[in-house]
Amino acid sequence: IFYTLKDKVPVPCNFEDFRIERIAIDFVDGVKISTVFVGVGCLFETMILGGKNNGLSRRSESYDEALKNHNLLKSKIISGINENEEEEET
Repeated sequence: IFYTLKDKVPVPCNFEDFRIERIAIDFVDGVKISTVFVGVGCLFETMILGGKNNGLSRRSESYDEALKNHNLLKSKIISGINENEEEEET
């Protein structure tokens, strides 16, 4: 099943109406934080590109949750937190 965003809510659609949409992007010290609506599976994905957390991602099912993940990962980069080290320690 494919989805498209209508008023920030995922709604089923056919393949012809399906498209990936960026909903947030930030750059912090050369690191890119990008959140996109992917329209399949998890629906939203936030990913860090660059820096010590390169490739780290969070997936979510709702627009609001996706923005929360985006802001969470952005704040971790601003704070200098290496998420990969935290996950290895647990």
